[in-house]
Amino acid sequence: MLRGSESLGVAATPERESTFIELGALVRLAVPIAIAQLGLVAMSLVDTAAIGRVSVDDLAGAGIGRSIGFGTAVVGIGLAGALDPLAAQAVGAGDPGRAWQAFVTTLRATLLLWPALMVAAFAVTLTLPAVGLDAAVISRVRLYIAGQAPGFAAKTPAIMLPQLAHAPDASSA
Repeated sequence: MLRGSESLGVAATPERESTFIELGALVRLAVPIAIAQLGLVAMSLVDTAAIGRVSVDDLAGAGIGRSIGFGTAVVGIGLAGALDPLAAQAVGAGDPGRAWQAFVTTLRATLLLWPALMVAAFAVTLTLPAVGLDAAVISRVRLYIAGQAPGFAAKTPAIMLPQLAHAPDASSA
């Protein structure tokens, strides 16, 4: 059985072998992430289908609330992304304890930022009458944001955990 570039009928050179090895590693890392993203899209689709059967106002409120909520939560997601280079540097330096400390510090920062982000999301809803949305839809937007707030708080730590997975013994340091 041929492996790597030989299976494609391409002459094997060290550079090509290295490329195929890197590509294989990238695919192994990317597939679970892509599947998770597809799952999120599917959940959104199911939410939309279920809410659409309730009322037009509920559907509009959920759609707008999802956009506003994600727009504010992405700030926390960006902050959580800062852990990646910190953890990688610590693990590369052979200091998993420092990687764990970076995780704890980033977790604290994102959880401290979360209430401000939710206040910002609700503040955005104050502008909705200016764009002509009905009060019934605006109340549904606020209900959606309030209902999703705990999920937004949990999303950033969930993003950070895979970044720390490179240091499995970090928590015991």
